[in-house]
Amino acid sequence: VGEGESVLVDVTAEMKGLVEEYMKSSCVNRSFSKNSITRYDTSEEESKSAFSLSNLVEDGKPRKRRIEVEKVVQVSNLKLWKEYKFRRETIRRSIREIEIGEKLRARQVSWELEEVLEIDESCNESLLIHGTDKRTAQILVRQGFDHRVGRLNGRYGAGCYFAEDFQKSRRYMRKDAGGRRYLLLTRVCMGVPFVAGTEMKWARRPPTVGASGRMADSVIGVADERYREFIVYDNRQCIPELLVTLKS
Repeated sequence: VGEGESVLVDVTAEMKGLVEEYMKSSCVNRSFSKNSITRYDTSEEESKSAFSLSNLVEDGKPRKRRIEVEKVVQVSNLKLWKEYKFRRETIRRSIREIEIGEKLRARQVSWELEEVLEIDESCNESLLIHGTDKRTAQILVRQGFDHRVGRLNGRYGAGCYFAEDFQKSRRYMRKDAGGRRYLLLTRVCMGVPFVAGTEMKWARRPPTVGASGRMADSVIGVADERYREFIVYDNRQCIPELLVTLKS
């Protein structure tokens, strides 16, 4: 296998339970204040009961159709990993003296899955969701993300978009002919994010933050009061970890 080629390994037996727990725990569906940029504050009991795979909630209404994790594939690409690792280390060094508060981080959805994948919080690395269709998923696992194909008139410009909540990503998971949906659990290095309370259409990079004039490493979008969005504008800050196939 060449350095630029992706290796896809079926890890359904080992990872299905962890992925299902991740999806359940991610669906908290709480509103938050744009002014305070408060993260969802939910007790463990509320989090577990807020979502079940057999009773999805969409636009406030329960769905009766059951959705199951059918397959989990681990994605490895040495070239993409080297590029990501180099960029992650660059960000780590640049933010060494900067304290990143909890409100500038994605929710820790599943400590067990994040521990297995060795998610590195020191550079504000997170495991986030990217919902997509089958064709695009197949391209992403082989070539990685590419912000250049992002829409400039997207809510926060031409970046790579991710979510911390399954219900947010689900709307982008178009069914294939067999009724299956697809998502990528993705390693994303957020570094120091800029919090955008309004739209940033036509943006190609993050704004500057603080008095230093340092460019932010990413954007957390809170224009939607139901769900936060996480955006990076550098392909090297995100890399697919798991391709998940859902059936309903």
